[in-house]
Amino acid sequence: ALALEAGVHPVYFARAFRAATGVAPSAFAVQARLERASTALLASEASISAVAHGAGFTDHSHFCRQFRRVFGVSPSVYRAGFR
Repeated sequence: ALALEAGVHPVYFARAFRAATGVAPSAFAVQARLERASTALLASEASISAVAHGAGFTDHSHFCRQFRRVFGVSPSVYRAGFR
């Protein structure tokens, strides 16, 4: 979708994006969604599932795995640790 918006071939876009940022476009998007979720976890009382959904994750378990991979703890431990 971003390549289309930029008017370039998807492979070209992915290579250029990786060269400029050091990460693939998909990894960048996941990181941004996880950052948004981490902020929401601390700013609201919404359930973990609601936070995951609000950040664009459709699968709760996938969200938890990705969150743990990036932050080193589960979403519930992250939330409890900053309160």
